[in-house]
Amino acid sequence: MKQNENYLFFLGGGIEMIKIKVLCKNKAVVESDINDIYPNEIFLFPKKIVFFIVLLIFVIPIRFAVATPTSFCGNLEVEIENCHSDNGSVRVHIYNLDLKDNFPKKTQSCYRCMVGKIKDNKAIVVFEKLPYDTYCLSVHHDENDNVKMDMTLLGFPAEGWGISNNIKLFLRLPQFDECSFKIEREITKIIVDMRY
Repeated sequence: MKQNENYLFFLGGGIEMIKIKVLCKNKAVVESDINDIYPNEIFLFPKKIVFFIVLLIFVIPIRFAVATPTSFCGNLEVEIENCHSDNGSVRVHIYNLDLKDNFPKKTQSCYRCMVGKIKDNKAIVVFEKLPYDTYCLSVHHDENDNVKMDMTLLGFPAEGWGISNNIKLFLRLPQFDECSFKIEREITKIIVDMRY
């Protein structure tokens, strides 16, 4: 081994880059001499090999995690209250930011849909593994289970409906931003009041 060759030394769990001539008091030595001086404490690896190992173990996984934040997911529990009967079912449509323009009328183009059974004028549905993001949702009490919102002759809903954040509306459709909420933890719970 050359006297001035740089190596990485693992000493007691720490990492220190040092020259052989400094450690060994300016004497050219072989590996067996160093092992005798520091038994069971020194492991010699060329710098390029150690750098590659550190890159593989630490740097690449960190860069991958930063580049894909949506790999984190959470569950959303939606409790629907004030259904005026247990007939039919509730259909819950959730929209993310990419589909915000489809909210609330284009239910067939929502991000995901869940159907829940009503008991004692309440229902609970759970969306599992939603990527961390901003969402909003609409709820439809499909009393006759025909998988669509029935309308009156004047164009108003003939069946119960609800939206996230339970905002008050008057003769207009809700907007995504005012109904939105974030999924950013393992479990998120919201309550939606039905209107008729």
